[in-house]
Amino acid sequence: MNTSSAGAETRPKAKDDRRSCTFRFPESALALVDQAAAVRHMDRTAFILDAMTKAAKETLLDQAMFPVDDEEYNFLADSARRPHEPTPAMKALARRKPLWDR
Repeated sequence: MNTSSAGAETRPKAKDDRRSCTFRFPESALALVDQAAAVRHMDRTAFILDAMTKAAKETLLDQAMFPVDDEEYNFLADSARRPHEPTPAMKALARRKPLWDR
């Protein structure tokens, strides 16, 4: 650790590609984020960065286009219009009482 002329400790300078970004949050949102971050043993910055990055990737993936030729498109469209008959296992599962109703 380096020390300044006043004797206070300063962090060593490291090459870093991170940039500072400032947001304004309601206190209730910060309290919620801090609580969730503590559960994951993360600090606020790491938690927000992780959540923000996941949301951004999910948003972009939702917009992804998957090019298909006419044959593939027709197959997918026909499958959507005519779903398969339920299997015996699917029928049995549909008859079961949900866990939250037991």
